[in-house]
Amino acid sequence: MLRLLLKLVCLLLGAILGTACPWGGAEYGVPTARYKVDGKVVARKTRQAIPGIAIRFGDPTFSHTTGEVVSKADGTWSLDQSISPCDTCKVLARDPDGAQNGGFFAPAEKAVVLQKTADGKGWDWGTFEAHGVLLELDEPVVDAGVDGRVDAGVDGQVKDSLGPAELSVADSGLD
Repeated sequence: MLRLLLKLVCLLLGAILGTACPWGGAEYGVPTARYKVDGKVVARKTRQAIPGIAIRFGDPTFSHTTGEVVSKADGTWSLDQSISPCDTCKVLARDPDGAQNGGFFAPAEKAVVLQKTADGKGWDWGTFEAHGVLLELDEPVVDAGVDGRVDAGVDGQVKDSLGPAELSVADSGLD
């Protein structure tokens, strides 16, 4: 009788406060999985390591992602975070500092093959890992124009922020 009364109280509190009973009552939450992913960022043409690249990991639409980490001086990066599980997971790289790391690098994403390394329980789907993920970024050739202003959109397309400009030899002062 006491057990029935405790379950009833727990059910009532769960409905009011949104909590679940610890002894087998209803469980509310969302699935999560732990992802351990690491790798290196390099320039595609030169194969040189790129520091300062922001890396995040998640589902293909990036609606559920990890926080960002930044590649180190040797181009390496490492993520160890829990997010909603994704069937097809990707790594996204973007260059937040522009030319400070040697040039403006176009954003890139890469699908990642994960290995399950630990089982989870309940809402925890376990731990998934991928190591040595190589991200190769393209450095666009940019003609920054006379004033050096460049606009680089999210899609990686680099455009002169002033639009098309015409410059004749007479205007340049290079007579």
